[in-house]
Amino acid sequence: MKDSKQKKNIIISAFSYIVTTVTAILIPRLIMVNLGSEANGLLLSINQILAYLGLMEAGVGTVTVQALYKPVAEDDRSGINGILAATQKYYCRTGMFYLAAVAVLSLVYPFLVKTELPRSTVIAVALLSGSAGALNYFFHGKYSLLLQAEGKQYIGTGIFMVIHVLMNLAKVTLLLCGLDVIAVQTAYLLAIALQSCAVCLYVRRHYKWLDMRCKPNEKAIEQKHSVLLHQICGLIFGNTDSVLLTVTWGLKYVSIYAVYSMIISQLGTLTGIPLSGFMYSLGQKYQTDFERFKEEFGLFEFGIVVLTFLLGSVCAVMIVPFVKLYTAGVTDVDYQNALYPVLFLAVFLLSNIRLPAQTAITVAGHFKNTTKQAVFETGINILVSLALLKRFGIVGVLIGSVAALLYRTNDMIVYSAKMIHKRSIKTTYLRLLRNFALFLVFCFWGWLAPISCSSFFAFVLWGTAVSVVAAVVFAGVNALCERDTAASFWSSVCKRKSSFS
Repeated sequence: MKDSKQKKNIIISAFSYIVTTVTAILIPRLIMVNLGSEANGLLLSINQILAYLGLMEAGVGTVTVQALYKPVAEDDRSGINGILAATQKYYCRTGMFYLAAVAVLSLVYPFLVKTELPRSTVIAVALLSGSAGALNYFFHGKYSLLLQAEGKQYIGTGIFMVIHVLMNLAKVTLLLCGLDVIAVQTAYLLAIALQSCAVCLYVRRHYKWLDMRCKPNEKAIEQKHSVLLHQICGLIFGNTDSVLLTVTWGLKYVSIYAVYSMIISQLGTLTGIPLSGFMYSLGQKYQTDFERFKEEFGLFEFGIVVLTFLLGSVCAVMIVPFVKLYTAGVTDVDYQNALYPVLFLAVFLLSNIRLPAQTAITVAGHFKNTTKQAVFETGINILVSLALLKRFGIVGVLIGSVAALLYRTNDMIVYSAKMIHKRSIKTTYLRLLRNFALFLVFCFWGWLAPISCSSFFAFVLWGTAVSVVAAVVFAGVNALCERDTAASFWSSVCKRKSSFS
């Protein structure tokens, strides 16, 4: 059963990734071409600020999932109800504050941002975008957490995928008909409302035993304040760049950042697809069978590291021709800079190679013990970014991100190995160095023999060829260097495939 859930999560996540990647590429380009770079920058900037307001969730989402692993594994329905009742109570209370904050944002933001767009447009976009986020607090948020802990994330992902397709078809139609960014965000709000209804209907039909009126188990989510600090640090880290660029350099430069960030974001989502299948299993095994947890985690780490450097290598060769094609015809700002791909790839690699360690810290519930390190990472990012922002712009804020990631990624790997797994970090670092060396080979390829694509069709052909070469190289070298681990990993993949079929 668990293997079947893992496979469904991975397959549905993969299909969802394809859909979201296509739309994430298509929609911003349509916005830039039809509405200008400022409209594209406005959407990114407001979404980043709303992410800060999402802190009102106060970490309860992450700690709820972690708390649910044990009662879900033991089929303790009373325990599940108590945890979700406490979560709902917190969500309802903070949802009201979130709505108030959205209203304030919509009134203040137009006077802070450098833009030629009408203030009425900025206000409307802020209100529409923020209202969509409020639905999570009052309706489907707690149910999504239960599905995640149950290993049924594929349900929520499948609903999201269908709604996402409908929403973006509406956006494309609106843009091609010449309508403005307000109409686009209205379609977004309606789609999120439909998604919320679908999740609620599914859970109420299949979990009739849920009782939100039972006594809330406040103790189960008492670490929410430690998780809150982690989330504050994470959101500041993830959104500092675009916010600083918005205030200092304007929305056109935010649009440049958004194009490269979109590419890296999609690579990160692709790397996270295996996590959708393994997260709940790792969480439940940590609570019930620690030896199995360590064994499965080792294979998970091997796969994530290899996949991260493989994708980074393909991107190193193909990112420049993609940006040239993607921004063709957009003349209001220059999207080309030799340092952008280098620094964005550094951010991608450092963010994703720590994913296994971050997962271990999350499922083990070691939130309080790692808050100081998260604060220090955020401090490094802000200080370095501010020091370099005025002179170097996008390059400056990216250097700040890389500096902070160098510290925190290493810290996470060491902490996970010593405090959770009680093992040496030698294997992990040898694995990282080996794959980084292979990555550099592809970087030199992209630098010494750059690929030129005259169309997206040519880009797809070149991308496929480069991907095949990278897959063969990374699979072959890692199989030779770690034969037992590679054999166990492949055996595990085949086992899951056969169990699903």
